Amino acid sequence: MMPMLRGHEELYKEAVDLTMHLVRIPSVTGEEDEISRFLADWLEDKGVEVWRDDLGNVVSLSGEGPLYLLYNGHMDTVPPQEGWTRDPFDPAIEGDRLYGLGSSDMKGGLAAAAVAYAELARCTDFPLIFTAVVREEGGGDSPDNMRGALYLARTFLKGKRAVGIVGEGSVDEEGRLLVRVGHNGTLRFRVGVRGIAVHGSRADRAVNAIYLAMEIVRALKESYDYASPLKIPKVTVNGEVRPPLSVNVFRSGDAVNQIPSEAEFIVDRRVVYGEDMESLRRRYRNLIHHVVAQLREEMAQRLEELGREIGADMEEIGMNRPPYMIPDTEDASLLLESVKRVVESIEGRAELSYGAGYTDAEILWSFAGIPSAILGPGSRAHVQDEYLELGPLKKVVRAYLDIPRVIFTR
Repeated sequence: MMPMLRGHEELYKEAVDLTMHLVRIPSVTGEEDEISRFLADWLEDKGVEVWRDDLGNVVSLSGEGPLYLLYNGHMDTVPPQEGWTRDPFDPAIEGDRLYGLGSSDMKGGLAAAAVAYAELARCTDFPLIFTAVVREEGGGDSPDNMRGALYLARTFLKGKRAVGIVGEGSVDEEGRLLVRVGHNGTLRFRVGVRGIAVHGSRADRAVNAIYLAMEIVRALKESYDYASPLKIPKVTVNGEVRPPLSVNVFRSGDAVNQIPSEAEFIVDRRVVYGEDMESLRRRYRNLIHHVVAQLREEMAQRLEELGREIGADMEEIGMNRPPYMIPDTEDASLLLESVKRVVESIEGRAELSYGAGYTDAEILWSFAGIPSAILGPGSRAHVQDEYLELGPLKKVVRAYLDIPRVIFTR
């Protein structure tokens, strides 16, 4: 006879405690070994069969059936930014907030999933999978820096019929739990600009690469400023999204008395559902080519006198991926209706939302055929003095416990 499930309140307190343990372990992308070992040991102490794969992903499977429910979350964080007023690795609870690096993105969600999974594995025979992955924040598709979710999609998860819950944040400004059904993709690229260098006292004999780069940046910014919002299907809140674009890194120059011949900047373009990746690639290559052609025409006489040329190149960086939207398959519909039913029981209504940030949900669908909903307690990511609101964490623990009961006892 299976033991009884413990109550939501007791499991919520366990999730708070586990979140604080996870925050204490630094786990910047690429440095997840300690937290991976800790979480695997924690699950093993709960009596759960668990293993770590070659990348350090923590994996567990419980029960058996034609359809599995997958709980997925990532263990890594971004580095702490300048401006923290407290130790990012010394978690503290103040009021309804748990402070610490990764508390919101996404050690709180990961802890909730681990607690719920361990309890359900102990007390039920539901077919469940738990994965805590590495390199979500900074991994790619190369063998030496592969995202943990991509590795699992190509190995352990390949061929498994499953639906997933990705525990990234889905909480609005009022602390309500939303169901994220989709999110933006990514197109990141480096633009390298070539000018003509000379001593700082002879600006008339140079073409400053910084100025050239600024013209391209201006054109990119205008392409964002005048972009029209796109309508997002399926969602019930915030149904229009303007495609985000930002220049977040700029490098040039080595000396104050030398006009630089090279500059580079990095663009982060988020791809909204409905946009075509190949069309965007062509658009930005053509925009850069157009700006450079105009500049060459404007300074044709100087370039002829100097006998030199200017130019710019666009190079994609990282793992650029398309947007995600939960598909219209039978399994996906079962998952979404079950998640909506549980969230409605908690919040009084279930709102469907679309996320700005990329998640492993797209990888799970594209590479393993696993449709996922995004449901987690976080609301703040990549900020100083990051904190997790505890009210949503309590709701998510309950949701993670109730969703499989709806799916598997219908």
